[in-house]
Order: sequence, then C-alpha cells, then structure tokens
Amino acid sequence: MTQLFNYLITATVYLTVFYIFYLLFLSRDTQYSRNRIYLVSAIILSVLLPLIRIPVTGDTAIGNLNRNLGGLILIDQVNVVASADEAIRYPLQKILTLIYISGLILSAAFLVFNIARISRMIAAGREKGTRIVYTDSATISGFSAFGFIFLCRDIPAEEAACITGHETKHIDYLHFADLFLLKVVSLLFWFNPLMYLFERSLKAVHEYQADDKMLIGGENPVNYQQMIMNQLFSTNIFTLNNAFSGSSLIKKRMIMMTKKRSGKFAGLKLLLVLPLILMFFMGFSCKSENIETLLPAEEIKEGLETKSLTGELETKELKDVLEKEQIIVSYDFKTLDIVSNKEVLEEKEIFVVVEEMPTFMGGDVNKFREWVQRNVQYPPVARENGIQGKVFVMFVVREDGSVSDAQIIRGVDPSLDDETLRVVNSSPAWAPGKQRGVCVNVRYSISVNYQLQ
Repeated sequence: MTQLFNYLITATVYLTVFYIFYLLFLSRDTQYSRNRIYLVSAIILSVLLPLIRIPVTGDTAIGNLNRNLGGLILIDQVNVVASADEAIRYPLQKILTLIYISGLILSAAFLVFNIARISRMIAAGREKGTRIVYTDSATISGFSAFGFIFLCRDIPAEEAACITGHETKHIDYLHFADLFLLKVVSLLFWFNPLMYLFERSLKAVHEYQADDKMLIGGENPVNYQQMIMNQLFSTNIFTLNNAFSGSSLIKKRMIMMTKKRSGKFAGLKLLLVLPLILMFFMGFSCKSENIETLLPAEEIKEGLETKSLTGELETKELKDVLEKEQIIVSYDFKTLDIVSNKEVLEEKEIFVVVEEMPTFMGGDVNKFREWVQRNVQYPPVARENGIQGKVFVMFVVREDGSVSDAQIIRGVDPSLDDETLRVVNSSPAWAPGKQRGVCVNVRYSISVNYQLQ
C-alpha cells in the first residue's frame, strides 16, 4: 500500500498545480470549450502522470557504463520497521489502508446507487419516443443525464421548453460524459477536496457553455435570465439536489452572459502551464538509476596488472582493502565481475548495465523492491535483542532469469543477514537482460534497512 499512498500524494500534487493554474489564468475567460478541455485533461493527466517512470542515467551509452569499473546498480532501499518489544499490531499504515478501502467501497456503492436511481426514473417516467423523462419531484425543475432530460410534470409549458432547450445543449456537448469520468476518478480520490473543486468548476463551465449556446441561438437575454432566476437548473448526474442551484452560481452565470468575449490569443495561456507541469514531471517521474561505486574507477584501473579474472594487483594497499572486504574486482574492458573469497563464480561475463535490462513481474527493479518489501520479515530474535541496521546484498539475475550468487556485501547480524538472503534467494524468475539480443547475466545490489521503534 505504500506505493498506492505515494501515487495518491503525487496525483494530488498534480491536481493542485492544475487547479491553481486554472483559477489564476483561465477561470475568468469566456473560452468555455478550452476551459472544459483543460479541466478534463487535467484530471486525466493527474491520474496518468504519476504512473510514468522514466529511468535516467548519467551516460546514455550502454557500453560506457560497463566499461566504467566499479559501477554497481543499487536498487532502492527496503525499510523494515518493528517494535522493540513486539511486532506492531495495528500500524498507522494498516489503519489508513482500512480507512481508504472503506471510503472507496462506500463511494462505489453510492455511485452504483445513484446510477440505479437514475435508471429507475427513466423506466418509470420516460415519454415514449422522446428523451424526456417526467418526475413528480417539486424540488427540481430540470436536469439531464445519460442523454435524457428530466422535467418536473408541473412546470409551465413555456418554461419547460426553455429548460428543454438548455438541457439539450448539455446533451449535445456530452457534458454528462465529463461528469461520469469525474465521478469514476473521484472513487480513487474520495478523500480529496480537490475533486469537489474540479467538479464545481467543470459544472460551471458546462452551464456557461449551455447558456452561451442558448443566447447565440436567439434566446432573449432578459427573458432568459429572468427564467433562470425563477427556475434553477441542474446538470448533476448523480445528485438531484444540485449545489449549483444556489445564488453563487446564478450570479456567475449572469456575469458570464454579459461579459466581453475573451480575445483569440487567450488560448495561448495554456502554454504557460507546460513548463510548470514538465518541471513536476521531471521531479516525480524521471528517476536516475542509483549506481554506487564500491571503489573509485581510476584507483582500480591503476592497480590492475592484467585483464584476467585471476590477475594480481600491483598496489598492495588496494589489494589489502579488497581482501579485507573479501571482494575481488576484475576488469576486462567489457564487464564488471565481483567475486567473493577470490573464487570465480561463473566463467560467463556478468554485466552491470545492458541494452535491455532485466524485468521483474512485468516491471522494473522497483517491482522487485516492492516484492522484497512484502516478503521480508523482522527476525524475532533480532527484535528481542534490539538488533537493527542496514544489510547490503548483491545478487545476479542469470541469463535464464533465475536469481543466484546472493551474498552479503555488508552485514549487521546473522539473523538479519540470513533473512535478507532468504528473501532474495526465494525470488521468482525475472525476464533476463539482453546485450545485442543475447540473454546475459546482470548483477544488482539491494539494501534492507531494519529499524526498531
């Protein structure tokens, strides 16, 4: 659920940026079609942009990354938190998850209920051969939904004709599709007041558009405005008591009807939002590959005598460092090979970065990090003894997709080290990486941070 919460937060940031821009630069314009497209697009982009991840590396040449000795891809850290006395029985995340799912279910049930209510009204009151549905409710005069116009039976004929014309404009513009999309998205963001603000603004644009079309069609402005004051319209698909039937919307509609039309260059304001959204997109979606260097590349190059896997190191100091860590780094100008206890694990090359990186369960390395997060457990013995710390483990995704050669680069305690190795070694198969179309071995590293509260 951590990824879901991160997604919701990121999407909320996008929604906030889009809406503030709308209020500051677009909401007072009379370019209603542009404003409608902007609001709908803002909702769709806010949902989709957080899902996009673009890996960014400092060097776009794949071969150069392998030729730079010492590079090792480190997958984002996994955090494991537990109580020092006992496992947290009801952590905050679980409570928030329960609240979120409950709200999602209730919102979906309310949506289904209102769709069913609209369907019953259509079945009971539709005039045969028309799109008119008559209702007995005296609290509304008229509204439209799903291509039908709902009218109170007791409304005078002249006013009914005007309301029918107004609601027909809503249907012609497919305004109900905008509201339905908004309602579906609102299921995910039921807790977010921004969705109410978007709905409020989108409905206002719908009304402005319909009013404008009526006046262009020859409706007398004075009579039309007088009729609006007497009969309050509604375009809300799912709520018969529309909040926009209040005085605030009526006043805005009157103002927009008499307002001077915006110039043709007003549409260029949309260009202002592009660099703003691009900046947030680069910050949220463009993630650099986290490549850590075990030892400086130049230092290792200077200490190498040969390019073979068993070559001796000229620099004694460097050799001592490597032996202390029980790691030997070999370099053949094509690949980085790291071997524990000075033994060659495989004769085949092990790459750091290849043209087609391995994928896990249809995703990138973040999918693997999420899988580790779900499966790793805080060892009871470590929790009871107050042991915590960060464990680094590296492993190889083989050319057949299997995970092998998992070994601790830096450990904390056998209990934590063993748990980390257990999870990594139990990994499901990956889709192997490819270099020049051939499946190859690729090495990764991941850190698991065990913390006690």
